[in-house]
Amino acid sequence: MGRAPRPLSPHDPQAILRAVLDQLPVGVVVAEIPSGRLLLGNDQVSRIWRHPFMAAETLEEYADYRGFHPDGRPLAGEEWPLARTVATGEVVEAEEVVFRRGDDSFGVLRLSSAPVFDERGEPLAAVVIFDDVSDEVRRRDHQALLAEAGAALSASLDPDRVVETVGDLLVPRVADYWAMDLLREDATLERVGARHADPEKVDLGFRIADRHQIDPTTPVGRGAALRSLRPQLIEHVDDEFLAAIANDEAHLRALRAVGLQSAVYLPLVARGRATGAMLLGVTVEARRSFTPADVDPLMEVASRCALAMDNARLYTREREAAELLQRSLLPEALPALEAGRACVRYLPGASGTDVGGDWYDVLLLADGRVALAVGDVVGRGGGPAAGKGALPRALRACAEPGGTNPGRSSRRAPVGPQGPSTPTCARSWPRWSSPSTTARGG
Repeated sequence: MGRAPRPLSPHDPQAILRAVLDQLPVGVVVAEIPSGRLLLGNDQVSRIWRHPFMAAETLEEYADYRGFHPDGRPLAGEEWPLARTVATGEVVEAEEVVFRRGDDSFGVLRLSSAPVFDERGEPLAAVVIFDDVSDEVRRRDHQALLAEAGAALSASLDPDRVVETVGDLLVPRVADYWAMDLLREDATLERVGARHADPEKVDLGFRIADRHQIDPTTPVGRGAALRSLRPQLIEHVDDEFLAAIANDEAHLRALRAVGLQSAVYLPLVARGRATGAMLLGVTVEARRSFTPADVDPLMEVASRCALAMDNARLYTREREAAELLQRSLLPEALPALEAGRACVRYLPGASGTDVGGDWYDVLLLADGRVALAVGDVVGRGGGPAAGKGALPRALRACAEPGGTNPGRSSRRAPVGPQGPSTPTCARSWPRWSSPSTTARGG
């Protein structure tokens, strides 16, 4: 209200009321019904809005207080909670609205409004109380993001799916633009993921990377994040910053087209080494910007993403090696049989399943019998697959005359340090009378 403090008298209720209003920790504005003219605002109004109280004369003039819908559209004057209370008597409780302060920064207000009635029950005025809850909302959103990221990023060992999950988590929830670049063995960067909230620019990140080399050594932004392994916050993206990271004039024009007003570069670090970097940016249309309070939670998301990507890379590498080794240890050809024909179809497990030492063999024994065997080496990965290499010799020794009948060899048989083998089906026949006999193992 802007009045100079003066001694209060217990016999001056109006002075006491003014002091109460000015000393409340929330903003209070009172409007006349039905005109909507703002009658007063307490001292907290200018503190929260960072500009002087503006005594609007009509509901339409409430638009001078700049608020925004969740999709970024400006709030019309008649859409403010106080205006709705004036117009219809609506009681509004704890409604959250994004607002733009006098210094052009953005925040979140929580507002409640209600009508005030005279002694006859007629609406006399409307009052709104509000507070800046930006920090509370930011903490709430960060906690929800980290919880969701932990669950989502641990759900897959497919690198492509991990990248897709990161994009789903961050755009448009946290950023309007996102790009992920991974370091190759030659220290260059490869763009593996990009997204823009604007449908017309959804593939802009990939187009830029296709036409302009991604420089991992820029003095600011991505290059600085990779060198220091620390996040780089660019609270205000201006042309000077874009020129510092652009390769040439054409690249600079492409970067301008992204439309960023604020950005943060996050190094991807897994097991103590840099694996790449992520860029998150918000556009002018987003009505928000990144602040130092955003950096630590976003870095935590980046760390979880880097670890998920590295886990997927290691799993893929081990799986491919184990699959190659396992295939190399399977029989190259099945023996020719007098009384039938042996056929086999072998398919490794789908992506997401573990590769172990599953194996099969068809043995033509010295006395004319045929032994079929399907089994599994306990354990997963390349070690168990390699350990199964000794099994055919051991099985043949058991199946030959004087050895243990393979049909009775379903107990575990040690094959070395990698673990035991468990044949799940092993039988022998003196002679096949039909080619339709089948052995199956799992």
